[in-house]
Amino acid sequence: PRLLRTLPMDVLGRPPLDTERAEWSTKSRAELVDALLSTPGFWEHWTQEQLYYFLLLNNFRPKSDRVAAIPAELADAKLDVRAATHRIALSSSFDQRNPGADTFVTVVMEQLCGLEVKKNARELEIGKKIYDGADGTFLGSPGKTQADLVRIAITSPQFTRHFLAREYARYVHAKPDAKELATWAARFDADPRSFRDLVRDWLLSPAYDARVARGAPQENRLFVRSLYVDLVG
Repeated sequence: PRLLRTLPMDVLGRPPLDTERAEWSTKSRAELVDALLSTPGFWEHWTQEQLYYFLLLNNFRPKSDRVAAIPAELADAKLDVRAATHRIALSSSFDQRNPGADTFVTVVMEQLCGLEVKKNARELEIGKKIYDGADGTFLGSPGKTQADLVRIAITSPQFTRHFLAREYARYVHAKPDAKELATWAARFDADPRSFRDLVRDWLLSPAYDARVARGAPQENRLFVRSLYVDLVG
């Protein structure tokens, strides 16, 4: 029963509806994972989690058709998660949420690449110059515009490792093993569309078994969503 509730919470961001519970209770774990990952709700929840991660909420919530189309394009394999994140980071909402060279480059380094600005002060200064329109080499690649900064960050090895580590932690509530992370990164860089298969592996892993067994407190927003589903269906 705990798995039947936890899996939909992690994949869809909500517990199962009564009709879904009846249907899903007859499935094996692998069948249930495959069913959940095949629903549009998987990509809808993934997109909302990315917006939450970048604090693109309330007045900063993107309103463009391009961002709104992300879940459907991911579901139809017209887009991969790297390109989807790129699209979010190029949105006017992302720019407005992080105004000015110092703030923008700091967020690009920390949230996209997982880099500590204090330990990479030189990259920050180069990034700020590129933000202002000067030529520079940021994270090993040349650029001269704000859009170049985002492109360089999104295509960097640092993005791959940081993205996969934070997504693994979101599902499993634990840090990944360094060797496993390197394997996942190579697989992801070869084909970013492998992300859903990686999530499948994580959800069927012993590490996820341990996460389900020990439980975890829900964030307020997920608690409210669960309460709504449980009480009014």
